[in-house]
Amino acid sequence: MPLPPSSRSSAAPAHWLALLVLAWLLSGCVSIRTDLPRPDSFALPATESTPLGDTVAELAAAHPGQSGFRLLPRGNQALAARHALALAARRTLDLQYYIINDDATSRTLLRLATQAAERGVRVRLLIDDIHTDGRDELAAAFARHDHIEVRVFNPFRVRGTMGFWRTAEFLVDNDRLNRRMHNKAMIADNAVAIVGGRNLGEEYFGTGAATAFVDLDVLAAGPVAQQTSAAFDAYWNSPYAIPVEHFLQALPDALPPVGSDVTPLPGAASLASHLLAGTVPLTWAPAEVLYDLPEKAGGEASAAREGVRIGPRIRQMLLGAKKQLTLVSAYFVPRDLGVKQFQALVDQGVRVRIVTNSLGANDVIPAHGGYAHYRPGLARAGVELYELRPLEPVRDPEVKDGGSGPFHSRTSLHAKTMVVDGRTVVIGSFNGDPRSVWLNTETAVVIDSEALALELRAGLDDVLATQCYRVSWRDDRLVWERDEGGVKVTFDVEPDTTAWRRFLSEVLWAVTPESFL
Repeated sequence: MPLPPSSRSSAAPAHWLALLVLAWLLSGCVSIRTDLPRPDSFALPATESTPLGDTVAELAAAHPGQSGFRLLPRGNQALAARHALALAARRTLDLQYYIINDDATSRTLLRLATQAAERGVRVRLLIDDIHTDGRDELAAAFARHDHIEVRVFNPFRVRGTMGFWRTAEFLVDNDRLNRRMHNKAMIADNAVAIVGGRNLGEEYFGTGAATAFVDLDVLAAGPVAQQTSAAFDAYWNSPYAIPVEHFLQALPDALPPVGSDVTPLPGAASLASHLLAGTVPLTWAPAEVLYDLPEKAGGEASAAREGVRIGPRIRQMLLGAKKQLTLVSAYFVPRDLGVKQFQALVDQGVRVRIVTNSLGANDVIPAHGGYAHYRPGLARAGVELYELRPLEPVRDPEVKDGGSGPFHSRTSLHAKTMVVDGRTVVIGSFNGDPRSVWLNTETAVVIDSEALALELRAGLDDVLATQCYRVSWRDDRLVWERDEGGVKVTFDVEPDTTAWRRFLSEVLWAVTPESFL
């Protein structure tokens, strides 16, 4: 017999509360061990000599107060650069990532890091825990080497796959577990770093996944690499970074080795040699690294403290534009205040261009729903809106049996960058959404360079002309335009989508708290 309405409304919450409490009790039974040592460790001192460090120091001496940069827009370039750092390192190799997929691309890089450890290099790997479900064994296998340490940031107590109990723990302890380490960095010998938007996995480098992300990293040598190391140390030594050994009680005694028999990507060895010889072309410019303090992961009160978040600095740079502002953000949710601020910039004569994913290309549908809610206001304000199209594959002749950097069977924008007034360049992990501002920890490199801004703009202009829809407000409605052989083709509904996908975008946005987007 159905329950009366009053009984149904009171019984359902009690049922779910009981399940959640049970999940919390269960999570306590497999809680993280805290009796194992967790010694602090730090980047190689700048005074320590390494072949890579000595070369960079000599180059930097000719450019006082500046760092050297090389943009890495293509996936194969970015992957080869990571391989090159693993090959060139002699003392230390640090990796900090939000996602490390268990695929051939990630395993190859881990094997190269293992080879570095065999040479005596100290390797530290710091990974966020949101996507590690079921991968403790892989991480622990990697950490078995005497010169390799692995720590997991802000971990779940429930281990294993993201099943019922892990999901229940996420719901119970949401204020903590919803805050993730979204930073991405790799540093060799405290001398050269790679910072940007890419995680580790096939889709980030176009090496075989069904989806390939359009992304951007930057290779940095000199003081910025040392600042990136300082940021890494802050996270590594924070109370939120737990050694993977603390989870070993749930693993079998015999762990499969990661292995070290691997061949680096073609071109990686040559790049490593050029890095060591100081013959890699670099653009030298003043720069600084911005990063959220790890305390941001401690909860709402911690994140609200002054100086913890880089969001206010990013906003200050945006609003300081005088002539031009180009913002590239995979997930863009400006909220009402952001729309008003972009409107004010346009009214002041600033040309504002925003590039994000189309619904057809977006891999996070609720985030697109959040953007779509504010899209009419942005278009009416005179902001130039561009949305990346989901493109068909275009093979890169330099990559065999794999993808081609930014082109694949379905492309999706993943880059997070901006250019202000043709000289301030920002590259990192920071999206223009509430999650980056308030929940996730982020890193960004701010570079003062007209040359890099021009290089970035040239590449972006080509993308806008050939791979994006231009979204405008016309006759009291949104329209999407693209160029096909010199002819403008116009759409009055979101192209490359189905009615179901458009409906899903609206529904998922409606049921997702905007602060989570």
